[in-house]
Amino acid sequence: EKQPTLIEALTYRIGHHSTSDDSSAYRSKSEVAGFKQRDNPVTRFRGYLENKGYWEKEKDTETRKELRGHILKAFQAAEKKPKPPISELFKDVLGGDEISWNLKE
Repeated sequence: EKQPTLIEALTYRIGHHSTSDDSSAYRSKSEVAGFKQRDNPVTRFRGYLENKGYWEKEKDTETRKELRGHILKAFQAAEKKPKPPISELFKDVLGGDEISWNLKE
C-alpha cells in the first residue's frame, strides 16, 4: 500500500572530519573501535543476510576479490588520464563561477 514510511537512521562518523582534524583528541580509540565493530551498518546487514541464508561468507570473499580487481583496473585507467588544469580546482565548489577573494589569494 502507498503509506508514508518513517526511517530513523543513526550514524557514527568513524573517521576524522578532515585531514586537519584529529578526532582522537576528543574521543577514545576504544569508542571508535566499538562502534566500528558493533554498530557498522554494513556488517550488521551482512550478518542479517547470512542469518537468513541469503548470503554466504564464501560468496562474500569471492565477490570482494572480484570487485577489488574491477576497482584496481578503474584506478589504473583513471591514473592514465591527463590531469585537469589548476584553474579547474575550485570550479563548482562554492556555488557559482566566481572564485571568492580568499581563494584568489
